[in-house]
Formats: sequence, structure tokens, C-alpha cells
Amino acid sequence: MNKRGIILVAVATVMAVGIQCAHKDKSEDAKARDLGQWQYKMLALSDATSKLLPLVASPRAFNDPKNEADIEKSTKTLASMAHSVSMTEAKPSGDPSLDFVSGKFSSDMNEAVKQLEMGNRKFARFLIRNATSYCIACHTRNDQGRQNLNLSLNTDLSGMSALDRAEYHMAVRDFDAAIKDFDQVINSADAQIESPQGLENAAEKTLAVAVRVKRDPELALKTVQKIMEGKWAPVYLKLNALSWKTALQEWAREPKKEVKDPKVLLARAKSLLSKGWKFSASSPQSRAGLVYFLRASTNLHDALSVTEKNPAYGEALYYAGLSAESLREMNLWTLHEAYYEACIRKQPYTALAKKCYLRLEALQLSAFSDLDGAYVPAHVRDHLRELRGLAEKGEGDFLNWGFVE
Repeated sequence: MNKRGIILVAVATVMAVGIQCAHKDKSEDAKARDLGQWQYKMLALSDATSKLLPLVASPRAFNDPKNEADIEKSTKTLASMAHSVSMTEAKPSGDPSLDFVSGKFSSDMNEAVKQLEMGNRKFARFLIRNATSYCIACHTRNDQGRQNLNLSLNTDLSGMSALDRAEYHMAVRDFDAAIKDFDQVINSADAQIESPQGLENAAEKTLAVAVRVKRDPELALKTVQKIMEGKWAPVYLKLNALSWKTALQEWAREPKKEVKDPKVLLARAKSLLSKGWKFSASSPQSRAGLVYFLRASTNLHDALSVTEKNPAYGEALYYAGLSAESLREMNLWTLHEAYYEACIRKQPYTALAKKCYLRLEALQLSAFSDLDGAYVPAHVRDHLRELRGLAEKGEGDFLNWGFVE
């Protein structure tokens, strides 16, 4: 075809598309553009993260003078992109944690830039590594979205340990590779002996993938069985795995029936949370109820995905916060605060808003009391004051504690 023919075909195509678009609902076009904008930004953010994390994962690589300029440049780039993501309004609906997580990610990356400029590289590395937690918090919350962005293909991971690779692969949604990394850890005596806490962390996050993303009790049981049979796994972790096995076998026996009614999902989540708390309270192992908490969080997220005419929405936010609190040791600690704040804003001036505020206030203030001599920053105090004003109808309203369960 000659050049003129190509141009005519192109013009005809554009006209045809224009005619089709003229008959479409403009709101649908806007939604498609918004979704495309969000996906583009998330892909770019994931790509930037995937390039920086290998340098941050290893203390040796991070402190190597030859990497200093690249790390500072990449951190500034990531901070700028994180800010752009946090400011966009084109976020997917159905998860109230996204605004909070994206905002926290942005503020932490900006702080990392400042710490690098001040020469406090140790704290800067902590902040950058923590960015992985925000990625995992979003990417392991459910089974929606792509499960492999193929961002690992052109990234050199040779200097990373299996545990660090697992963290990296989870951050870029390469869940199958992360599970393979975990398999390598569970079969390595050195990895288990040197870092039993890392082994526990990897095991729990692998369970999160199996339960919340794959929704596959058999896959989760395989992970648990590997822990129980691991020659060098610490005893406390094997005992936790035994509790997890019991909960997973119970799940595997349940009828495989999809539930969409938010009221039913909320009731199921409440039951699972009760079992998790009971399991943990009756066991010397504090993480014994983990599987129940993971399953509860999945049901609650499904309940919160129904945003229109959902009478259970406010209460689901409260229980989603309780569920996320139970999972905060997995470095998903930001989510419970997001759910409590969303609960207050969704149903202001109610007993439910007060309950959510009390949880949020205690969590935020205790975070600073754990640090000797630390003070609560003004922006935190102002934020709590705003939320308290949304929870109570008038000053002194909190003197009535009759609503507390």
C-alpha cells in the first residue's frame, strides 16, 4: 500500500472511532481514561521501584560509594512519582486504603530524600525498604489486577538473598517467583539459622498470597507443610504452622460457593475474626490465628467492594480495621489506620465513628510513646483533632462511654 493509501486508511479509522465514541456514554469514556491514567502511573512507579530495590536490599550495595549517586537520583525520582500517584484522583474504587497508603508512601519517600541529603543513610535505607511494604499492602490485599507485571525480567537480582528476592517479587506482583524464593529459603539451612525472623516473615507473606490473592487453601497447606517439615525451622514457627494447618483444613472442607451479599460477607468476617482471636488467646503462639485474620480481611474487602446501597459499609470498615490490626506484624501496619479514618468519615457523629476514632487515636499516639523522648508532631495532632470533631457531636461528647463494647 502506498503512502496515500495508508493515510486514507488512518483517516477512515479515526472517523470510525469518532463515530463510535459519539454514541458512547461520556462518563464511560472518562472512567476508561481515568483507569488508563492510573495503570500508567502504577506501571511507571513499579518500574522505578524495581530498579531501586536491588540497590537497597543489600546493606553492602547500599553503602558502596559507587552506588551513592544512582541511589540518590533514583530515590528522588521515586519520591516525585509517589507524589504524583498520591495526588491523582483516578484511583480504583472499592478500597478506602488506597488514599492513605499512597499518601504515606509519598511522605516517606520525601523524607528518605531529606535523610540522604543529611547523610543519615541508615534511616533513609529503612524508609526506602519500607516502600516495599506499601506495595505489598496493596498488591496482596485481594485477587484483583494482574499478578505479574514482568518487571523482574531486566533487573539484576544476583546480589540479593532469597528472602530479599521474595520481598522484591511480591512488590512487583510476581507472586509465583516469590513463592519459589520462599521454597529456596525453607530448604536452606543457612537462611533459616541466620534469620529465623526472616523465615517467619516469608512464611506469613506467602500465606497472604495463597489466601488473599490466590484464594487457594491447598497452596497455603503446601506452604505450611514445608514449615512443619523444615529441619531448621524454629519450634515456635512449627507450632504456629500447626495451628495454621488446622484453620486451612477447615477452610478446604467448606463449600466452594461465591458470596456477593455484603451483609453475609460481614457476618462471615466477624465469625472468622472471633475464631482468630480465640485461637490466638488460647495458644502460647501469638500468631496462631493468622489464617482466620487473612480470610476475614478477604471477606471484608469483598464487602467493601460493594460501594452502592451497601448498608454494611460503615461497619465493614470498622472490622476491616480490626482485621488489619491483627495483621500489622506482617508490615501491613498502615491499613488499619486507613480503615478507621474511612469509617469516621463515612458515618460521622455516630457511636461507630467514636469506636473507630478510639482505635485510631490509641494506635497513633502509642507509636510515639514507644520512642523515648519523641513528641507527637503538630500535623498528627491536628489530624486527630479533625477526626475527633467528626466523631463527636459536641465538645465533651466523649464523656459518655456507654457505647464502648
